[in-house]
Parts: sequence; structure tokens; C-alpha cells
Amino acid sequence: MRQLFSNKLFMALTLSDLISNFGDSLFYLVMMRYVLDIPQTTLAMSVITLTEMVPMITNMVSGDRADQTENKLGAILVTQLLRAVLYLGVFHLMSFPVAFWVTMAVSAINLVSDLAGQYESALFIPISLRVLSKEEREGASSFRQALFSGSRMIFLTSGSLFLTIFTYRQIALINAGTFFMSALILLRILPGLRQLLIDNPLPAPQKSQAEGSSFFKRVKASFEEFRSLPNLMNLLIIIALINGILSGLNNFLVITMKEKEGFVIGSATQTLALFPILLMAGQMLGSILAMNLFKKLSLYQEVLWASFAGVLIYVFLLMGSIYGTFASIFLISLASGAIGPKFYAYIMNHVNEERIALTMTSLQTVVTSGIVVIGSLTAVLMNLLPLVYLLMTFLLAMVALTGYVARSRRNEIQ
Repeated sequence: MRQLFSNKLFMALTLSDLISNFGDSLFYLVMMRYVLDIPQTTLAMSVITLTEMVPMITNMVSGDRADQTENKLGAILVTQLLRAVLYLGVFHLMSFPVAFWVTMAVSAINLVSDLAGQYESALFIPISLRVLSKEEREGASSFRQALFSGSRMIFLTSGSLFLTIFTYRQIALINAGTFFMSALILLRILPGLRQLLIDNPLPAPQKSQAEGSSFFKRVKASFEEFRSLPNLMNLLIIIALINGILSGLNNFLVITMKEKEGFVIGSATQTLALFPILLMAGQMLGSILAMNLFKKLSLYQEVLWASFAGVLIYVFLLMGSIYGTFASIFLISLASGAIGPKFYAYIMNHVNEERIALTMTSLQTVVTSGIVVIGSLTAVLMNLLPLVYLLMTFLLAMVALTGYVARSRRNEIQ
């Protein structure tokens, strides 16, 4: 860790990300509060939710474009400045009276900003191969995940205070300022990053035919690379299924609170606020422990732990035990925090550098696919089936998945 902290480029890039994340977290709270001031709250929330799903669909495209971009550092700087300018536009829009059209315009601007941010993140993936050595990558991932989980808890908590002190317009200006600050940090370390890429150049973008090889061929090559790594595709599918089976958890908590008396800690509001805090706290602690206590655990052991915790969640939900449910949620988030850095480092150290951004974003797409598919199905079934039937269905699915993980773990040992 001492070597990591002495890596000035890594620490500067982490600070830059932290500052822009603060702006994102703050503005998320602003949008959630703003829609309460207009009559069309439900419609506005639906539109915002749909715009937030778009980046999940375009993830692989952003990764592929990042791999094909020659001047990655220049492109990163442009995206940061673009996002700053976009939120200056939001600053102007917030001068108008509260209205539905303002919400739609801000949602559109926020979508463009999110897509630019997604592209920026993909551009950083290959650059990180030069900033961090193979030995540093797992520790760096653990550190960043712990730092960002902890900071997000602080940002969301302090965001409520900001809403009482500043106007919507002022917060939009603060958000624009966070992206300008990130761009200034990048400008400060640009010479060092350029020297790294001169000393150890990144692979040139792939070229074939007139305008480069087909996007779909490159995606196919990335998935073939997954298949070539031992057990990776199996682990990806398992993690996607765990994410999907747990995707309706927030809704199940709300419905259980409504149907079962005493399923609260303090009040309903406090219980709902505690849920994301537990998730982030568990991930933060898991990331920290991944650097020492959990370092010798295999990925299969950690995934087995997560799936067993998922079984406990649905058992306690059926029992109506809020404390058992939240303890199980903490356990699964602890496992999630431990899995992430190890998984990230394994992929970064074994995939082809020529399409590293596409490969990493393809991985993210697979991991979140369970949330999109099973989450959407859950949203429909909630209106058709009683809660107890849903919980029993998901419990049986989680038990079956845990059995499959345990069998895969035995095969790995053999």
C-alpha cells in the first residue's frame, strides 16, 4: 500500500474521480428533490429512470470507441470540459420557474453528460495499465472501491445539507465546477502521463478494411477471450444471476414493511435510508479486507459466500426479521466488496491490451444483464403475485444457484 500511495499519478487520478463523483452524487439528490416540486412527479421519475438505463445499453460501444481512440488523454480532457459546459447549461435552465419541461431538458443534458463520463471511464482503462503495475492493480482496485464507497456515504449525507443551504441553480454551478477541477488536475499531470505512454506505448487501434474492423467482430473476440480464461465465463454468469435475483430487493423491503408490522428499524424512513448505507459500508469494509484478510480466498469461495448470504436474505424476509435481513445484506455487500478488486485485477492482467476497454465494458454488461432481465421480470410479477410467492420463488432460485456454485467450487479444487 505504501508503494501505491507514493504513486503520484494514481493518487491524482483518484482525487480527480473523487471530485467529479461528489458533483454527480450531489446533483442526483437535486433531481430527486426537484421532481417533487412539479405536478408530473411520476412521469418525470419514469423518464429519469429510462435515461439512466441508456448508459447500461451503450457500455460496450463506449468501450470499443475508447479502444479505437488514438489520443486518449486529449479525449479525456475534452469529455471533462464538455461535462462542465453541459452543467453550465443546467445552471442557466435552473433560472426558469420550476416546470416539467425544465426537468426533461435537464434529464437530456444529464444523459449526454453520463454518456461522456462513460466514454471517459473507458478511456482511462488502458491508461491505467501504464499507471499501475500488475502487482499494484488488485490493491489499487480495493483502495478505490473502499474510498468511493465511503465517500459516497458522506456525499449523500452531506447532500441533504447542501439542499438546505444552496439553490438548485447554485448546486448546478458547483457540479460544473467539479468537472472543471477534474480537468485542471488532469492538465497538471498530463506531462507525466504522456511520458508514461512514450516510454511504454499502448497498442495502436486495430485497423482492417477501409474504416477499421467490425464492432461486432471485436465484441465477439472479447467474449472469446472470456471463454479462454479458466472458469471466467462461468463466474460471470453466476455473478449476473446473483445480481438479478437480488435486483428486486429494495422493492421487496418496501412491500414487506407495508405488509408485516414491526419490519422496521426506528421508522420506515430510517429503515429505507439504512439500506444503501449498509450496502456501501459492507462494500467499503470488504474492499479493505480484500487487501489482507481475504487476500487468500479464491473467487469461487467469495462467490459462494455471496450466494449463501443471498439465501439468508430471502429466508429472513419470509420470517419478517428486519435485523436478520439487514445482517444478511451486510454480509453479501461485504462479499461484493471483496470480489470486485480481485476480479478486476484478474481480468486486467490477462486480457489483450488492444481491446482492454471493450473487454472490461463487455464484462460490466454481462454482470448487469441479470439486473436488466430479472429486474424487469420482477417488476411485472410484483403486480401479479402475492409477496410470499415471489419470496419463495427467489429463495428457491438462490438455493439452486448456491448449490451450483458449491459444485463448481468442488470441480475447481479437483
